[in-house]
Amino acid sequence: CKSPRRSPCQYEFCTEYLLCCSDPEPLTLQELLDVADADSRARYDSMVLGYTESQGMPELREAIAEQYTDVAAEDLLVIAPEEGVYLAMTALGERLLAEGKTHVVCTSPAYQSLYQILESTFGLRVSFWEPRVDPADGVSLRFDVEDLEALVEPGQTGIVVINFPHNPSGCMLTPEEQARVAAVANGAGAAVFSDEMYRGVEHGGRGTLPSFADIDVERSSLCLGGLSKTYGLPGLRMGWIATRDRKLMTRMRELRDFTTICSPGPSEVLALAAVRAAPELQGRVKARVAQNVAIADEFFAERENIFAWAKGGPAAATFAMPRFKRDGTVSF
Repeated sequence: CKSPRRSPCQYEFCTEYLLCCSDPEPLTLQELLDVADADSRARYDSMVLGYTESQGMPELREAIAEQYTDVAAEDLLVIAPEEGVYLAMTALGERLLAEGKTHVVCTSPAYQSLYQILESTFGLRVSFWEPRVDPADGVSLRFDVEDLEALVEPGQTGIVVINFPHNPSGCMLTPEEQARVAAVANGAGAAVFSDEMYRGVEHGGRGTLPSFADIDVERSSLCLGGLSKTYGLPGLRMGWIATRDRKLMTRMRELRDFTTICSPGPSEVLALAAVRAAPELQGRVKARVAQNVAIADEFFAERENIFAWAKGGPAAATFAMPRFKRDGTVSF
């Protein structure tokens, strides 16, 4: 299993301009402390650098649970986001093998671990749900749920892996499309793993869709959230898995005993401050993205002969997928 980050890691911290970043401009420690509530700041100032609770600080889980409708603190496992993917995919892969199912559907392009753990560790077959060019404007991308329906194999598809807002296209589903995805999973008897790392950074006044943790998926759903993207805090390495499936939660907690065991205390306290200040921090990211979309609109308008770009940018997230109109790369 080859990591997709090994090659970029050679250049990430020594290159003047990076056009591949998926995270917004990060906050400084002082900027985060400036928006911390009194309780979080007191915890930070009096922090003891010992081990923390394996499932995550109770107060942090309670604050995260408030972002959902039907998720309680005990339905959350606080982890580093990539660790969460590993734990969830391992627990799901074990379940699929026990059930005799062999197939997974995953949105594509995708963060590599969302499918390759299941593929390389458990030998499962993966089909990719890819976006189409929207015929309405001939430029924007969209995911057609009918394509997902065509990929599902009744009796064999055990997991539908989705990522909305989508990395790297910025596509979103409509509420109606989201309900249809849940119906497809229910019809196949498949679990849903929903990567929601960019949930909360929607553009142009678009609303935030419900989390799949709050949607009735009969088999089970697991949702990944975190602070790296929508809060501008990738250096804290803090995220969470939300699921009401008690067996999967128990298995992920068991597996975590062999990874990090628990989260760093300083990161948990700072994460508590961030989650409690979510509207302010997410608003900061949205404002920066809106500013940069305007710059991108101007850039691409001046180069219409080279790029296909939908004015106003994608529906959500911190990146986009402009398309070359020419074969190969060009100087621009």
